[in-house]
Amino acid sequence: MKNTLNFIETKDKLSIEILPKIKPIIKIGYMVMIITYLFLIVAGCVVIFKIFDFNHLTFTLIGTIGCLILCVLMFYAIKSTLNGLYSKEIIEVTKSQISIIKKETFKTTYQTFPLQKISKLNNNQDFVESSHPLKGNNTDYTGFGAREKEAEFLIKEEKLGLFYNGSMRRFGNDLSSWDEEEILNRIESFTELKINSN
Repeated sequence: MKNTLNFIETKDKLSIEILPKIKPIIKIGYMVMIITYLFLIVAGCVVIFKIFDFNHLTFTLIGTIGCLILCVLMFYAIKSTLNGLYSKEIIEVTKSQISIIKKETFKTTYQTFPLQKISKLNNNQDFVESSHPLKGNNTDYTGFGAREKEAEFLIKEEKLGLFYNGSMRRFGNDLSSWDEEEILNRIESFTELKINSN
């Protein structure tokens, strides 16, 4: 089994890196999507240049703007696909605070929570897995149940949470139950606080 957690502990800081856990078939699907997006950019620009008569300045301007708009839209589509492949989360714990860092392809977000204001740190057990209405009762002969499970995997419900100033802040994408427990136990033992309660 692929290791999805990386722990680095020093005297002053505990870093927990949650690596993406993506099945090979999903990676292939993401790569096909990226290739399709790149093909759509080229094909779209060729079609736009073929449609407009570039003998007139107005049509040249409209065609160029159309290609730019298409390129920007495809850039955001490719960016979201790459985020699905390469995003990761880092939890940094010190004796005074917990920081959650989400690294995506082109963006990094930081959230810092002082330990004094955290009332509870636990796993979110309120995620209910759904069943596809067309799935058979005994056997999934249509394959809809398997597709539903893959969709739930892609949604990436954040399973860990902390109560900070009276509200729940979630983090920890797509973790197994033993990984959740290991993260919670390491945080509690490092901070020497009893904030891990279900």
